Amino acid sequence: MNLRPWQRYALKHPERIKEAEKKYRQSPLGKRKAAQRSRFRAYKITWEEYTDLVLRAAGYCEICERQSETSRDRELVIDHCHMTGKIRGFICQACNKVLGFMETHGFGEDWPDKAKVYLNLRG
Repeated sequence: MNLRPWQRYALKHPERIKEAEKKYRQSPLGKRKAAQRSRFRAYKITWEEYTDLVLRAAGYCEICERQSETSRDRELVIDHCHMTGKIRGFICQACNKVLGFMETHGFGEDWPDKAKVYLNLRG
């Protein structure tokens, strides 16, 4: 069997390889890569499709148009339809919560306008 040097090393030192892999998985880069793989599997998208979404959003929420921040509510997430599984784009966590709530509870399309009128009258 014709093995490459790194393969021979891995066969001789499986415990070192296992430890290095564990260390990588716990590193920020390893965690980011694992989350990315998980998203690709969950949403059944390719790297190219993901890249297209990222470029289209350009770091901004596609609903409120605020720039993504490191704070939890302004972090961009992949928005998708829970009925069809279709990916719609990147939106911030805050908009995702509101959108999810509205979809889950079946508010009509005129609800946001009614809410604005209410807030203007009572606010």
